[in-house]
Amino acid sequence: YLFVKNDQSQLCADEFRAIIYNILQRYQIDDIYRKMLKDAFAQTSFGYGTLKVYTNSFLFFIKRLKFKHPATITDQEIRSFIVELSQNSEVAKNTISNYINSIKFFKS
Repeated sequence: YLFVKNDQSQLCADEFRAIIYNILQRYQIDDIYRKMLKDAFAQTSFGYGTLKVYTNSFLFFIKRLKFKHPATITDQEIRSFIVELSQNSEVAKNTISNYINSIKFFKS
């Protein structure tokens, strides 16, 4: 039943992916990413403020991509996100820099 629609036709890959993302969101994937980020930070000497900003920035970015795995995020998706932020007059340049730096950290 997981792989068919209400009309009993098969789900396409995008429809199935959307269902999986919704299920994962219900099971607090945010917490999973926070743990992953915490583990990554354990190997650095970043201060608490930097950890908090990077974590929140990266989680916001990941949520915008529907919790796509970081290894599968393309450069074009990153560029599009940064351009979108840049076009928003309410987003400060320092905030955009924080997003860029947090993405660089987790993508490297």
